[in-house]
Amino acid sequence: MLTLWPKFSLIDQITKVKVFRLKSLQKITLGARVVGDRGQVFQSHAHFIADKHGQVDVCRDPSVGGSYRGVSAMGLLWSMIPAPGQRKGIRLIKSDVTKPYNFALNCFDGHISPQESSSSKPLSSKTFEKGYMVNGVKRIPVKEGRIRGTLFLPPGDGPFPGVIDLFGGERGLVEYKASLLASHGFATLALAYIGYEDQPLSPSSINLDYFEDAANWLVSHPEVLSHGIGMHSICYGSWIALLMASYQIAAIKAIVAISPLVIAYRHPFQFKGRVSDVIPPNDSRVQSSEKGSIWRFAFSTDLDYMNPTVSKYSAITPVENINCPVMLVSGTDDLNIPAEFAANFIFDRLKENGKEHLCINLLYPQAGHIIEPPYSPLCDSSFNRSSKEFGGDSYAAWGGETGAHAWAQEDSWQKILHFLRKHLQQKTESGDEED
Repeated sequence: MLTLWPKFSLIDQITKVKVFRLKSLQKITLGARVVGDRGQVFQSHAHFIADKHGQVDVCRDPSVGGSYRGVSAMGLLWSMIPAPGQRKGIRLIKSDVTKPYNFALNCFDGHISPQESSSSKPLSSKTFEKGYMVNGVKRIPVKEGRIRGTLFLPPGDGPFPGVIDLFGGERGLVEYKASLLASHGFATLALAYIGYEDQPLSPSSINLDYFEDAANWLVSHPEVLSHGIGMHSICYGSWIALLMASYQIAAIKAIVAISPLVIAYRHPFQFKGRVSDVIPPNDSRVQSSEKGSIWRFAFSTDLDYMNPTVSKYSAITPVENINCPVMLVSGTDDLNIPAEFAANFIFDRLKENGKEHLCINLLYPQAGHIIEPPYSPLCDSSFNRSSKEFGGDSYAAWGGETGAHAWAQEDSWQKILHFLRKHLQQKTESGDEED
């Protein structure tokens, strides 16, 4: 009755769901459930009406109620929310990329709620897997000098285009985007820089020399194309990636900056023995909400008075110096940082210097801060240690309207992959990219 194909696929690929042998125009509910790596439970449900042949095709037929409405092949995934009875601020995030998520899908007669489904017997049940690593991806822990992280190599013979993935300012090592990029053909280094192994939990500054060392190490790796690498980054990581390009670290040939930052707000950075200025946020402008602290308005966007001291780098990233292609991804409902301002600032500075051809600026209405690979559930609020340490409460509000955010993730991800392939693939003698 309930069919799924394929049994396993990457998190950013479609799982086709169909229901057969129903009555003509029968009402059904499909309910999905997954248990995360830390035991957190997420769920969704959608109401469908069978066609005259007694069939439902989730890729074709609209949901008429439930967690989402309309036609969306993966709506049951991106519309997931935490199941009731759990602590506030949980997030579905992959900590063990070697194991896929196991999703349970149930088909119930009639249009019912999740609460009603818990006491109802399903007509049919199936499971399917969604992961971040395809067979053949190699996961290699990296401890080279002071460099800490994990290198993911694609299946097959290299060398491959190289990418460094930088997460936001949270502590530890996050691997799920790097492993997914490797599954799409990129040799990707998930690079840790705060609170991992012997790294300080609260660094006094961000040392750009460390990231230059990591870039040089990756570009010289025998499995990586030697003409240069890209950066895939979000939030605090995007600030670092944009600094690397602005100070023209030679290995950097392309930047993807999601929810970008262009000002040293929390920490100064240091590079080649010099330290930057800092423009700290105005904590009195942090707003409280049911979801958590809204930090967006605490960060100044008035750049007129921001002049560096003679001995220091400016707190404002000199993005006008960037000479490599840049893709910016931001949402208008980002409640954490002024990402839309930063993206427009970067584009305008490049345009003033005749470099607008280098910049793609993707701005998504009603998308929030945490723009993930496709079909990831919206995280509009979560526990955040940094928010508490810097004067907010223990939870941060990230923003985003569920459907609009889902579209931003689906649309931007394909453009990100195309952008990285275009600018990092090996060039042939004729100047064309290799297939």
